[in-house]
Amino acid sequence: MTQPSHEPSLATRLEALERRLTQAEDALVNARSASTISILIPLIDYIRKDDLPEDRKILLSLKEGEVRSLSSAQMEELVRPSRRACSAYDVLGILLQEVEERIREVFYQNWGDSIVGCFKAAERSGLLDLDRATNPNRWKNFERLAQQVETYFQAQAKIANAPKKGRH
Repeated sequence: MTQPSHEPSLATRLEALERRLTQAEDALVNARSASTISILIPLIDYIRKDDLPEDRKILLSLKEGEVRSLSSAQMEELVRPSRRACSAYDVLGILLQEVEERIREVFYQNWGDSIVGCFKAAERSGLLDLDRATNPNRWKNFERLAQQVETYFQAQAKIANAPKKGRH
């Protein structure tokens, strides 16, 4: 007479392993989400701090070549906040270089229009030329960030306009 085996069957052991694997995958996803949030919140707080939203509006309102023709009082009123906006995006450009692509995409999708628009406003108004006359590398990270956002937008447009496979 053979002794009854108390060892679980291979199928039972595989099911248990699959459950543990699923639990491990869920834990990894949750940890990754928490990590993403812990990175996103301070970055979002940074670009929304103090008067930066208003500073960006002022920068975006600058007209073609306007910085070159401003009086001293107007320089203080318009250029100082515009420089703060540019500097904030310059720092954001540095910080975003160090994070995962999916975190960069959050900023590209939500602030991309502002990033590109502000950089173009700095160029258009003459602010970029004015500040690069004394510091040729001024806002290079902002410029690179704006270029990366434009590249991202172009790639997204290609994806959206690509013919759908399997449709006739």
